[in-house]
Amino acid sequence: MHINSINMKLQTIGFRCACHGCVTLLKPFAAVVLLFVLQTPAWAQLSPVTSTFDSGDEGWTMVDLGGDYRDTYPTELNPDCPGAPAGLLSFCDPDAGQWMFKAPDKYLGNKAAFLNGYIEFSSRDNSLEGSWSIDFDPYPDVVLLGTNIAVVRMGGTPPVNEWTTYHYELSERGRWAWVDGEYPMSELPRATTDQIRQVLTSLTAILIRGEVITGDDQGWLDNVTLAGPERPVLNIRALGADVELSWPATAMDYLLEGRSAVASGDWTSIDTHGTNIVRLARAPGSACFRLRKP
Repeated sequence: MHINSINMKLQTIGFRCACHGCVTLLKPFAAVVLLFVLQTPAWAQLSPVTSTFDSGDEGWTMVDLGGDYRDTYPTELNPDCPGAPAGLLSFCDPDAGQWMFKAPDKYLGNKAAFLNGYIEFSSRDNSLEGSWSIDFDPYPDVVLLGTNIAVVRMGGTPPVNEWTTYHYELSERGRWAWVDGEYPMSELPRATTDQIRQVLTSLTAILIRGEVITGDDQGWLDNVTLAGPERPVLNIRALGADVELSWPATAMDYLLEGRSAVASGDWTSIDTHGTNIVRLARAPGSACFRLRKP
């Protein structure tokens, strides 16, 4: 039995999965050996939020960055900014402040579901002067602002007059720093995954570094993507008195866990013996199974 056909049968009968965000096995009638499988909407892959700038600025603006990375100040566009190639976002340095690209509203709000996903973009800073120097002040590549809190990604000094693509995971593996006003900017502590979740739960701004050099410059930005975590599909089928669970071999680093659909207990790890397929005895009642990124 395949998931798609079983889903249709389950929806027709009217059963609903009580275990939000996982794959559930339901045995609705004790006297009838039936197995139903449902993938809930929460298990589906999140649609990424993207900006390609093929149709203009798509609501992006520019701001000056405040001293502790949590404040921004509106700035005026430079009227003498030269033209730029089509299909990308372009702003020119209007003043002496450190300016950043600022994302539109579609990137903001509750984005907690994007935890363990990533943000990716390509940028380039172009000098508008014959000579220029790198600004070595510790400015972040990306700032994620929440309500009075922030996480920042402090990168190395990017090249000038060259495109650079950045890819940062939205987890501890992304090496974000935590900003809450208690530490000097040069000694920011590493952000935990829970702190990153706090910020993503109420995003008020996403800022991307525009300025790299001192002096007149023009920043370019393209192909911004805010994406959720990849969620491999967990396939389940009945084999007589057993249940077979399988998932893509590319997701071997995921943990398989299970629990009763009606119990409120913790998830229990299931030993897969290093494979991407496992066969279990089918127990009475109902059960939930999930794949979890460790």
